[in-house]
Amino acid sequence: MNVLYGMRRAIKEGRMMGTAPYGYINKCTEDGRKYVAIKEPEASNIIWAFKEVAKGHLPSVKVRELMNKREGRKLTRNSFLEALRNVVYCGNIILKAHGDEEEKIIKGKHEPLISEELFDDERKLLEENIAKIENKITKARDLYLEDKLDEEDFRAVKTKNKDELDRLLFKLNSIKQTKKNNNVEHRLYAALNAVTQISERYKKADTVDKGAIIGLIYPEKLTFDGENFQTAKSIVLLILSF
Repeated sequence: MNVLYGMRRAIKEGRMMGTAPYGYINKCTEDGRKYVAIKEPEASNIIWAFKEVAKGHLPSVKVRELMNKREGRKLTRNSFLEALRNVVYCGNIILKAHGDEEEKIIKGKHEPLISEELFDDERKLLEENIAKIENKITKARDLYLEDKLDEEDFRAVKTKNKDELDRLLFKLNSIKQTKKNNNVEHRLYAALNAVTQISERYKKADTVDKGAIIGLIYPEKLTFDGENFQTAKSIVLLILSF
């Protein structure tokens, strides 16, 4: 239950990394609540870049060069490539690993700059790059088996490309898990909200709905000993005290 509570709290707070990514800016409300807002013209720049990359007409390095000619802060090559793989832009955030909890990608409370469909075009780009690297390794292996490439050179080619391949595969797997994790987190948050507000729902419900709520809370026999109601489901006490 502590894990679920921590997860719900993280979603509720809209937790994001310390420094806002390109196109966003860290702000604070009058009561001290931190949030992330859209920052122009960088937001428009990165939206433009995603759309250009999705078209597939220009390599990402050329898209970056053209974007950096626009008004706003410039991005280095590595920063630009990281931005294209940042789930923040389609409305998600990464919850860093904490204690026994693994790193997770969940839905954020900030305004997305692009759709998940457009972000998935970046997934296609990753898949294409992965295929190219795998092809390089395969060709090097074939040359080695045909005695056209010595073992040392083959290992050098394999090692160089294997590191990049592992990095791209990790990024691709993170993107593929985004939608799945979002659905789970969304349902979990909705369920927890429903449970924690059940007393208010009961107070406002009519007789029929009150009966339905009681039936959900006490699916087994509910008995009255003359002073108190009792149920075999001790989980009810846990839910009401959550």
